[in-house]
Amino acid sequence: MGRTAEKLNAPKIDLSALTPDKMKDFHLVYHDDEDVLFIRREKAQPAAAFDLEGELWIRFDPETGEIVGLEIDDFEAIFLKR
Repeated sequence: MGRTAEKLNAPKIDLSALTPDKMKDFHLVYHDDEDVLFIRREKAQPAAAFDLEGELWIRFDPETGEIVGLEIDDFEAIFLKR
Protein backbone atom coordinates (compact mmCIF):
# COMPACT_ATOMS: atom_id res chain seq x y z
CA MET A 1 0.00 0.00 0.00
CA GLY A 2 1.32 3.52 -0.84
CA ARG A 3 2.28 6.26 1.55
CA THR A 4 -0.33 8.81 2.52
CA ALA A 5 -0.02 12.47 1.55
CA GLU A 6 0.34 13.32 5.23
CA LYS A 7 3.48 11.20 5.49
CA LEU A 8 4.91 12.69 2.30
CA ASN A 9 4.34 16.27 3.45
CA ALA A 10 5.64 15.81 6.99
CA PRO A 11 8.81 13.71 7.08
CA LYS A 12 10.03 12.34 10.37
CA ILE A 13 12.58 14.90 11.51
CA ASP A 14 14.60 14.38 14.68
CA LEU A 15 14.67 17.75 16.48
CA SER A 16 17.20 16.52 19.03
CA ALA A 17 19.95 17.80 16.71
CA LEU A 18 18.93 21.33 17.68
CA THR A 19 20.06 21.08 21.31
CA PRO A 20 22.73 23.61 22.34
CA ASP A 21 25.30 20.85 22.78
CA LYS A 22 24.85 19.57 19.22
CA MET A 23 24.40 23.02 17.64
CA LYS A 24 28.01 23.92 18.53
CA ASP A 25 29.02 21.67 15.61
CA PHE A 26 27.05 23.83 13.15
CA HIS A 27 28.56 26.78 11.24
CA LEU A 28 27.02 29.82 9.57
CA VAL A 29 27.82 30.30 5.89
CA TYR A 30 26.34 33.26 4.01
CA HIS A 31 26.32 33.51 0.21
CA ASP A 32 25.96 37.22 -0.48
CA ASP A 33 25.41 36.89 -4.24
CA GLU A 34 22.46 34.52 -3.68
CA ASP A 35 21.31 36.05 -0.33
CA VAL A 36 21.20 32.61 1.29
CA LEU A 37 22.25 31.73 4.83
CA PHE A 38 23.31 28.15 5.51
CA ILE A 39 23.52 26.72 9.01
CA ARG A 40 25.27 23.40 8.67
CA ARG A 41 28.04 21.19 9.87
CA GLU A 42 31.52 21.94 8.62
CA LYS A 43 31.59 18.78 6.54
CA ALA A 44 28.68 18.66 4.11
CA GLN A 45 26.71 15.45 3.79
CA PRO A 46 23.93 14.24 1.51
CA ALA A 47 20.50 15.20 2.81
CA ALA A 48 16.85 15.49 1.95
CA ALA A 49 15.17 18.88 2.37
CA PHE A 50 11.81 19.89 3.78
CA ASP A 51 10.53 23.22 2.45
CA LEU A 52 8.81 25.60 4.86
CA GLU A 53 7.02 28.05 2.55
CA GLY A 54 9.96 28.54 0.20
CA GLU A 55 12.09 30.55 2.61
CA LEU A 56 13.38 28.05 5.14
CA TRP A 57 14.62 24.60 4.25
CA ILE A 58 15.31 21.97 6.88
CA ARG A 59 17.99 19.57 5.65
CA PHE A 60 17.91 16.15 7.26
CA ASP A 61 19.30 12.66 6.91
CA PRO A 62 16.48 10.71 5.21
CA GLU A 63 17.45 7.50 7.00
CA THR A 64 17.63 8.80 10.57
CA GLY A 65 15.66 12.05 10.41
CA GLU A 66 18.58 13.87 12.07
CA ILE A 67 18.77 17.54 11.12
CA VAL A 68 22.06 18.25 9.35
CA GLY A 69 21.42 21.86 8.36
CA LEU A 70 19.09 24.75 7.65
CA GLU A 71 18.93 27.04 4.63
CA ILE A 72 17.28 30.46 4.68
CA ASP A 73 16.60 31.95 1.24
CA ASP A 74 16.35 35.75 0.82
CA PHE A 75 18.03 36.13 4.21
CA GLU A 76 18.71 39.89 4.16
CA ALA A 77 16.01 40.93 1.71
CA ILE A 78 13.09 39.27 3.50
CA PHE A 79 13.98 37.11 6.51
CA LEU A 80 15.80 39.76 8.59
CA LYS A 81 13.07 42.36 7.94
CA ARG A 82 10.47 40.12 9.53
